[in-house]
Formats: sequence, C-alpha cells, structure tokens
Amino acid sequence: MNRPTPLLTQAVTGAALALALALALGASAAADTVTAKLRFDNMLPFTGVLYAPDKAAPRQRATLDQKDKAFSTPVVVVSPEAELKIKNSDDFEHNVFADDKRQTGIAFDLGRIPAHDQLKLPVRWKEDSLLRLGCKIHPKMKTYVANLRSQHVATIPFAPGRQDYEVSLVQVPAGLQEIRVLLPDLPPLSATLKAGESRTLTVTAKGRTLGTIELARRGDN
Repeated sequence: MNRPTPLLTQAVTGAALALALALALGASAAADTVTAKLRFDNMLPFTGVLYAPDKAAPRQRATLDQKDKAFSTPVVVVSPEAELKIKNSDDFEHNVFADDKRQTGIAFDLGRIPAHDQLKLPVRWKEDSLLRLGCKIHPKMKTYVANLRSQHVATIPFAPGRQDYEVSLVQVPAGLQEIRVLLPDLPPLSATLKAGESRTLTVTAKGRTLGTIELARRGDN
C-alpha cells in the first residue's frame, strides 16, 4: 500500500486546517441587516427603539444632558445595572423625576440639579422597558431611558406630521434572531427572524390599532 510522503501529509493537513479555519471565521462573521418600516395612523409615539437582544453584550453606560430647557435626546439607551449620568448644562436649576408605576413599577424624584452640576442614576428597574423622565421645574421637558442589553440598537426619530419611517440594524450576528421594538407605554413587540424572512407586527393599545411595523432581514454574507 502506498503511503503519502511526509510533505504530502503536511500539505493535506494544512489544507484541512485552513478550510476548517475559513469555515469557522465565515460562521462567526455571518451578519445580517434588519430593516423596520413603521407606519402610524393614530397617536404617533414620542420615540422608539429597534434592537436585537443580546445577553452577552457588555454593560453600557450613558450620559443625558439638560440644555436650553430640553433633554439632549428623546431616548437614551443604557444597560441594566449600569449608570446613567445626568448633566445640567443650563445656567439655572433642573429636576429629574419618574412616575411610571404601571409599566416599570418605578417612581422617584432626584430633586434639584444645580446649574452646571450632574448626578448619577443607577439603572435598577425592569429590563426591556422605556422609562419616562421629566423635570418638575420645566413641565414640557421629557425623555425616555431604554433599559436593554444589546450592541445592535437603532433609535426611531418620530416627527409631527409624518406617518412613515424606516430604520435599520446592520451587522446583526446570524445567531441573534429575536428582534424587538420598544414604544412608550406599550409592552415590547418582538419577532423571530432568520435571513430572508419578514414579519408584520400590529401596534395596538386599548383595543385600537395604532399602526404597523414591517420587519425584514437579509443576509450580508
């Protein structure tokens, strides 16, 4: 029986290892794009978040500013058990409070924040939720804190008078197949999607249909 020479054996072994490595790298690099098309006919939300939950995501802190009697963003994303830094960049006092016992079971008042000062808010409330923050000194101010675990997040910038929106998540690992949408005062909406699949979610509140969300996923590899 002919036996392969040592050089041939090394070549075959090297090729097999290279193939295995290429397959492993290809599997780990497989990523998709998830697109959400939203349409609302009634009661346009203030903000929203599209994301792929990922329990392995690193903890993410965030900073929220108060400037010109407004919060710096309609929604800020932070991880459970992390901290949210809240700054006051105005020349006068602000306040931060929450009263959302129905959705998150949370109510607190952090008191007054002096001009050009800051405080830290530990995130210790319900995961996968939007918590509304306000200022008792300036009642028109409001923002939301999205408490979630993910590295793949897109915020949804709703605007008065506009009904249709489209946002995307890119480079979503193929293994993260659950896609969620958070909207104020509503439970999370979710769908399981593989590459090439699509789903339509109906947004309802108190028996009324407010809009629809069309989710589609395509493979990028």
